[in-house]
Amino acid sequence: MDAPENISDGREPVTRATTKSSPGDAQSMNHEDIHESHVRDAPGPSQETGDHEDSHARIGSADIGEPSQEPKPPSTTQLDQTHTLSSMGDTVAIHDTETSATTSNSPNLGKKPGHNRPPLTAFWVWEIHCCFLSTLGLVTISVLLAIYKDRSVSDWSLAISINSLISVFSAVIKACSMMGVSEGISQMKWLWYVGDHRPLSHFEDFDSASRGPLGALKLLARRRPHHIANLGALVTVLMVAADPFFQQLIHYDSCLLPTTAPAYISRTNNYTVGGYQTQLLFAEPDPAMANAVYSGALEPPSAEAGVVAYDCPTGNCTFPGFDGNVGSFSSLAMCSHCEDLSHRIQVNGSSPSFYIPSWWSEPVLQIGEILKWNNLPFQMAEASKVPANNSNFDEVINLQFLMKVLDDTGTCKISNTTHCPKHPWAVGCSLYPCLKTYNAKVQGSILSETMISSVPLRKTNASSVEVTVSPNMAWSLATEEIVSGGQRRQCLKADKPGKDATVAISSNQTLQIGQDPTDVKTKWYEADCVWVLGTTSGLAVNQILSHMFDASLLGSVTDNTMSVQGDTWLKRFYRNGTVDLNSAKQYFEGIASTLTGLMRQHGDTPASGYAMGTQLAVETCIHVQWPWLLFPAALNAMAVTTLVGTLGRSAKTKTWKGAWRSSSLAAMFQRVNVTGGEANTTSSGGLHASRDQIEETAKTIEVSMVEGYLGRKRPE
Repeated sequence: MDAPENISDGREPVTRATTKSSPGDAQSMNHEDIHESHVRDAPGPSQETGDHEDSHARIGSADIGEPSQEPKPPSTTQLDQTHTLSSMGDTVAIHDTETSATTSNSPNLGKKPGHNRPPLTAFWVWEIHCCFLSTLGLVTISVLLAIYKDRSVSDWSLAISINSLISVFSAVIKACSMMGVSEGISQMKWLWYVGDHRPLSHFEDFDSASRGPLGALKLLARRRPHHIANLGALVTVLMVAADPFFQQLIHYDSCLLPTTAPAYISRTNNYTVGGYQTQLLFAEPDPAMANAVYSGALEPPSAEAGVVAYDCPTGNCTFPGFDGNVGSFSSLAMCSHCEDLSHRIQVNGSSPSFYIPSWWSEPVLQIGEILKWNNLPFQMAEASKVPANNSNFDEVINLQFLMKVLDDTGTCKISNTTHCPKHPWAVGCSLYPCLKTYNAKVQGSILSETMISSVPLRKTNASSVEVTVSPNMAWSLATEEIVSGGQRRQCLKADKPGKDATVAISSNQTLQIGQDPTDVKTKWYEADCVWVLGTTSGLAVNQILSHMFDASLLGSVTDNTMSVQGDTWLKRFYRNGTVDLNSAKQYFEGIASTLTGLMRQHGDTPASGYAMGTQLAVETCIHVQWPWLLFPAALNAMAVTTLVGTLGRSAKTKTWKGAWRSSSLAAMFQRVNVTGGEANTTSSGGLHASRDQIEETAKTIEVSMVEGYLGRKRPE
């Protein structure tokens, strides 16, 4: 077909539609169905290229603001091969690959929804799957971190590092989350125009927001009430900062992890080998015992654990139950007790002195101006051994001290206290065997023990008075339960001796010595539940402490507490006249601690019976910083909310249920009609066409863009 006569230069004016056109004017903003399009002959001087390019069907596109021109009616031959879209002075040539060029002839395009229409979620399969995949990725990261939390890096056996694996998962989470968000924002740009007239520029705002953070930030700045789209835009912006949060999830640091090597702490049930008896009711300490007593009196440890033998080569070990209330193990030990006896002090009326009545016929403890020892007129302190007098425990030894102490240690001169106010003060201190239960651990090569409980042992012979006057006096105790390996268990007890019940125990829960083992009151216990301090060992402890303190004096020439003469261990106890109840307790706790260490290390229990623990080795460990996961989890929740909200809005839209989302083809199939100052959008093929239907139709159409022309120029 020849070109129209009104075209002289091979060009044809663009058909335009504006808001100023009359209602009767033809509108050509966008194309409708091809059979409704405005058709014109393509310019060109000849038809040498054949029928395929003889004619061109052109679909008018809107250029708002220009008046529209009445198109010529199309001929039948002009619809067979080629169509042209023109917009804003540019022309897009559309070539049908099929024999018919009308989109209305494409299968299913434009059909109204019916009973067989698939559900809305069918259009969102990939987005829903991505939403599920992003959530699954977060769960996988959480499970992975929970499994390897506080474990050694060496436990990770995969070729890829755990950091790299988390980076992979984080990339999947971000990509999947953003797919649902971007498609949701794109869908909202269509829903924004359903049922209301809005500026066409909003379409570009939505489209830009679906493509990246900058467009999303601009959409948020508009402050429009499209809340679901705003939420998606916020996710798009915040997702930029997600990577550092994933990177901060794992922190590597040194940690202590258990090894297969065991650790040991000394403990014992019995101590009967210490000391040796030289004659009846007299025993000498062995060198180990003597060293323990002197060390405790002169250089006491800061804690009992400081003198306990243990084996922990790595320097860090734990023992079962070390962090609980049951305890790790129990052992025979030595305990101490001190109490203030100042209420027993009396004044000697015949001389300026003080004394405490004794069980002997004369006052054994005296202080004051007494010419009693080494020509020293002032007696500042005196100590003496006295019989047991406490019903709560049975002492190995009981000592009393009467001393002259300073009234106020803060106002006197340190070098000379002769003229400082002083007063008499008395204290009684005892040592007795006991059963202690401990929590224990070794950290930094230092053993620390916490005492959970303490129970005193009792005299086997209840009628005995003192170990130096009562033969065969031992201390023992049978317990109903025992703590071992961090667990408390019941002890085996029987009415008759057996394979495991081998120790005869009397009714007072002590060893049965010199009694009839067939007595009906006798019970038989397993050896692990019986605790014993032997007679000789107890007597040796009594004798060495008696030698040190019994009848020991401190004297001074000028009533000066700073310049006293006497035994070194008593001087240390006296502390230059500043001794008080707390310092007295600490002093005897030191002696008790060194004796406990001796008994636990050199007791009757072999090393195989020591408390066993686990050695810890320094490793590089995986530490998880869980709070850093909150931000990615929140973003994922917001992304899911955006997608669910979009689906909800789409489902509620009664006039349109399409799911075009980010499809650019869907926009090309729309036509904007501007009439009477209002623009309405219609669809080529119908608003109910699905995205898949549009894409299938687009496959039958070929498009090219020619600048400045409505159609392609015919070849010369």
